Amino acid sequence: MSAAMKMEYTPIPLATVFDVDAIVNISYYKLENGYVFSGESHFFWEFIYVDRGSIVVTAGADKYFLKAGELAFHCPYEFHSFQSVGASDVMVVAFCCESEAMHRLEKKVLLLHQREKQCFQLAPAGDPGPKAADGRGAAGVSVF
Repeated sequence: MSAAMKMEYTPIPLATVFDVDAIVNISYYKLENGYVFSGESHFFWEFIYVDRGSIVVTAGADKYFLKAGELAFHCPYEFHSFQSVGASDVMVVAFCCESEAMHRLEKKVLLLHQREKQCFQLAPAGDPGPKAADGRGAAGVSVF
């Protein structure tokens, strides 16, 4: 290789914005119309992603309508609940994160684009998902 073709490489340091310390749970639920999750609060972060259908999420004193492709975050110790509006499929991911930047996501509903949605695909196309119901109108599977 000639001196004229020699490439100079300069590393670019990256800052860690979000540092997830642990995954608590990843669950996927197939919900019947009108399914109600009465709520909870806990010491870790959580987000709920709507894969199909729509839900109404209550987070503290706020209510949000989420449709397919949207997700909402719940900060630690925030009481939250949800209800399906029609048959819906949702993914719930719970995790530990001490990063200050997480607070930028409080009280936010985010719309994911196709490439981001692909990150959540758990089952092969055409797989109807879990068959067993929990007796409350939701069939679910937990990854952790």
